[in-house]
Amino acid sequence: MNIIITEISASENIWPKFCHALDREDLTNDERFEVNADRVENRVELDQILDEEFAQYSTAEAVARMEDAGVPASRVRDMEDVFENPQVQARNMHQTVDLPTIGSMEMAGSPMHFSRTPTVIERHPPLLGEHTKEILTEFGYDDEMITELADRDII
Repeated sequence: MNIIITEISASENIWPKFCHALDREDLTNDERFEVNADRVENRVELDQILDEEFAQYSTAEAVARMEDAGVPASRVRDMEDVFENPQVQARNMHQTVDLPTIGSMEMAGSPMHFSRTPTVIERHPPLLGEHTKEILTEFGYDDEMITELADRDII
């Protein structure tokens, strides 16, 4: 099952609704999970309990239970789902970018659309370390200093 439940443990308002949606009201009175700090401290235990609970439901059932209880939840969408979304299509956000290491790759474009300054993906996302020398040079490092940093595995 792929479901996202965003920071339920951080919300004192949503936590009881969340527990109710799972028919686990007992968790609201469990001293390990009473307040956010407790839930964070006992996150491993809480995750184990919730994994067992969610294993009982399909993704659609879990999302419906959460929605019925007023808890924000959504299934995890893969990139195919994202690109098929009518909003993504209407906003022309499906882009293809050429990467030097793997060739072309599909990715979501910018959600920012301006009438006078359109957003355009002009180049690939930078590779790890691709601009290191250029940036260090801008900050006054010379070739010898950059080589020394690389030789010492600092960059």
